[in-house]
Amino acid sequence: MKGQEVVVVREVMEGVLAPALARSILLGALDRLGDPPEGPLEWMTFVQTTLRDEIQTRVGGAESAEIVDQVSGILRSIAPSEPAPPPREREETSRFDRRSGPARVLVAASSSRLARILKVALGSDVVTMGIRNMRSFDEIVHDFRPGLFVVDLTDPAEIEIGALAASLHQVPEQTIVLVWDEGTEQGRTVSETLAARDRRVAWVDRREGVDPLLDHIRASRALQTF
Repeated sequence: MKGQEVVVVREVMEGVLAPALARSILLGALDRLGDPPEGPLEWMTFVQTTLRDEIQTRVGGAESAEIVDQVSGILRSIAPSEPAPPPREREETSRFDRRSGPARVLVAASSSRLARILKVALGSDVVTMGIRNMRSFDEIVHDFRPGLFVVDLTDPAEIEIGALAASLHQVPEQTIVLVWDEGTEQGRTVSETLAARDRRVAWVDRREGVDPLLDHIRASRALQTF
């Protein structure tokens, strides 16, 4: 994730497309893929398959071929590069610089998948952190002060929703709570349970694409405290 490849892909796309569209396409492709690619070979495969298909869907075949050719050419020029070390999945309690400006997104999930693809797609515009359970929840929220708190029900954390709802008072009042789901009844129930704590809660259907998630990240950036 820290290698040159992600920078090449993101910057070339943003040079050809409007930055907001480029990030939406990249995030959508990464979400379809699952785990972000690592190293030149995986990134090249991603660009020529999943990313190409996403660009074709969003902007058409001719432009997708041009973008894929540009990205592939630059990826070939920087290879071989040393593979990035596997990303660490962690639950940190250290303090974060809240004055630096990126949107801060806290993701409750069983893995770091969503947090990682958000970072890959959005780069320095976002700081992400994942939590898998309620251990140290209060301390993490206090230190990180997220602008957006995502409850990922497509990759559910080991968190009992009642316990989470009871701890929502620890989350800053201006933080947007978002339930990332696939239109399930569980998503509706979780959203209503959290909203009952007098919090703004967005229930977003992943099947409708990533743009609503990006919209909430942008909105949260304007609301969060630094």
